[in-house]
Amino acid sequence: MNDLDSKTEGNREYGRSYTVNDSTYNFSSYYSGLNGVHSLGLVNITSPVDGLMHNHFAGGLSIFSPSDLVSFYGLYNSGYMRDSKAFSFQLVTSQGTRYSISISDEDKFEAFGQTYLSDIDILSNIFEFLIQVTPDKNSTANEKAFLNFFQSNDSGMTLYTGNSSFTKWTKVSLSDDGTIKKEDCKED
Repeated sequence: MNDLDSKTEGNREYGRSYTVNDSTYNFSSYYSGLNGVHSLGLVNITSPVDGLMHNHFAGGLSIFSPSDLVSFYGLYNSGYMRDSKAFSFQLVTSQGTRYSISISDEDKFEAFGQTYLSDIDILSNIFEFLIQVTPDKNSTANEKAFLNFFQSNDSGMTLYTGNSSFTKWTKVSLSDDGTIKKEDCKED
């Protein structure tokens, strides 16, 4: 993801899908969004993959965007996740945030997806007006609003944050009192 981190200084989103075979990562060529548009757009994935990583450039959200999440759900629905419980959707942003999201409960994710991730306009309105995840808010405020919405609606997803070298990931959630709770992930 370091290569995508360096591309956050540009003016378009970039992404790559990957498969893992015998602990070897095989990366696709870069996908790129349109110049000045905060969306990766449609990616040309033609066979199931183990993960997709991308970036947000300056002026974009510090966390996953509605279009990211609709794409994540689309990959799931289209059968392009080799193993939905092991699939990782990763993000690095110009604000310095590094996230990964995974499906932790497939039944809950399916129900949540049908309700919230099937229509980009609905999810965009939820982000902007209901939970107020916006580019002008700081990353901590966006993270809390994002987690609150996803946890209170039983999304079936788990959010992780990564260190600057992408070598350590921490599970992120909201505690009952609304504070951010972080749990180190076990290393394999």
